[in-house]
Amino acid sequence: MQPITRALRAVVFDHDGTLLDTEIAEYRAVARIWAEHGAELTVDRWSHVVGSPDDGDWWIRELEPITGRRLDDRAIIDLRRHYSHQLLAALQPRPGIRQLLADLNAAGVALAVATNAPVWWAEKRLGMTGLLAYFDVIVGIDVASAPKPNPAPFAEACAGLGVDPVDAVAIEDSMVGVASAVAAGCFTVACPCELTAGHDLSLAHARVDSHEALSFEQLAAWHSGWLAAQP
Repeated sequence: MQPITRALRAVVFDHDGTLLDTEIAEYRAVARIWAEHGAELTVDRWSHVVGSPDDGDWWIRELEPITGRRLDDRAIIDLRRHYSHQLLAALQPRPGIRQLLADLNAAGVALAVATNAPVWWAEKRLGMTGLLAYFDVIVGIDVASAPKPNPAPFAEACAGLGVDPVDAVAIEDSMVGVASAVAAGCFTVACPCELTAGHDLSLAHARVDSHEALSFEQLAAWHSGWLAAQP
């Protein structure tokens, strides 16, 4: 039997904070609400939840004791949506993403998204920025068997592409996402966004400060070296 020839066949991207920096938009929307109530929501506090499954309205519950009164959840959530919509409408892909996707597409690499956001959210944002057509598979928290840091989102994205995770590269920005991708068996590249720059991303196999540093050739070279070092 001939040995299996391994090569880079797929790249699976996180969505929020990786393809698009929606995280900073959401942070600024909530921080504005806190400021309107005389409070400061620090980047450090918000960064702790980046990449994790949405844990609801913790930011309202934490604001209430600062204001000393019960807040109207419906009204304040509607206000967050209003502020978020304004910020997200102007959002563009992170620097280097458009070129990287075009580069990978030209090389015949299959592309997927694995996110702790719902599929509709990723599809809407990717559609607004002209990126949706690049992706054959999107695995969101509403379809994955378990959220990150469980390996399921990346493993199931690879399965959807018909690719073994060992033949895929994952690109992430958060500690939770990196843990998920590594556990799934993907060569993992960390590229933190503004809100995840302080995350412990040491599990990643490589780290860059910008997607502008990435290309098909670079990812393929890293992946090949990683495969060669496997027992």
